[in-house]
Amino acid sequence: MDTQVILICAADHPWTLEALHLAGSLSLDTGWDIKLLKLVAVDNPYLLGAADADAYRHYSLAEHQQLQAYIATLEAYGVSFSTDLFQYVSRAEAIVDAAEQFGASIVFATLPHYRLSVWRRFELWNMRRQLNRQHRTLYTLENALDALVWPSPNAHAPVYAQPELPVSGRDSAP
Repeated sequence: MDTQVILICAADHPWTLEALHLAGSLSLDTGWDIKLLKLVAVDNPYLLGAADADAYRHYSLAEHQQLQAYIATLEAYGVSFSTDLFQYVSRAEAIVDAAEQFGASIVFATLPHYRLSVWRRFELWNMRRQLNRQHRTLYTLENALDALVWPSPNAHAPVYAQPELPVSGRDSAP
């Protein structure tokens, strides 16, 4: 059986650190590999896949240094991981494509906030819908539940954490 993959699509620094720690812990528990992607915007679809300077003009030295810090975080966990740059025109479509390309079972990704919040909600909904059709789980880390849902290492579907019920001092028998 092939090794399962956890995909992390780097976003803003605090979000990415949280995703790295969750994915690192999950990888330690399951033995799954981690793929860390830095998504790089291109201005023109013709530049997708190009290796020239124009294709990477939105990738700064500061972003490269930040990526190195993320790599150090994963190295501290001692898990198997790889990193890559992934060019895109549409971030939401790129995340779905990357998940398929790298065979990810779990995807940690988010989208930037737009002036029109309904557009972001629609893109997140559509991205989750597409990933679900491919039997992939998306974690955006926006809800507390996202942090509580962990996959079983022997199953393809996630196992949902059950909250503990409070125990009362009274006996339930009549």
